[in-house]
Amino acid sequence: MTSNVSDFSNHLFSAPDNAHFLFKNWGEEYVVYNNLSGETHLLQQETGELLSFIHKRPMHYQDLLSKLSSSFEVVTPEDAENYLGHSLKLFHELSLIKSTPASDSQA
Repeated sequence: MTSNVSDFSNHLFSAPDNAHFLFKNWGEEYVVYNNLSGETHLLQQETGELLSFIHKRPMHYQDLLSKLSSSFEVVTPEDAENYLGHSLKLFHELSLIKSTPASDSQA
C-alpha cells in the first residue's frame, strides 16, 4: 500500500462539490451520511475524525499527516503514513472526498 501513499502525497483533499454530509460520533465509531449517494457509512473514530477534518476545510496530505500524528496515538511515522494512505483510499472508493494535485490547486 505504500505506493498508493506516494500517489496522495502532493494532493489537496476536500469535500466533494455539493456535499453536505451528516456526521454522528458514538465514542469509538462515526456514522457518516452521504447526501450525494444516499449511503450511510460506519467508520472507526480516527477515520471519521480524519474525514471530518477534510470536510471542515481542504487539507494537504502533509497537514493531514501532522494532524493524525498529533491527534491520535500513532506508534511510528510509518504507521501514520500507512493509516492515512488506507483512509484516503477508502474515502475515494466511497466517494467521500475529492483530491486535486497540489500544483493544480494553487494555480
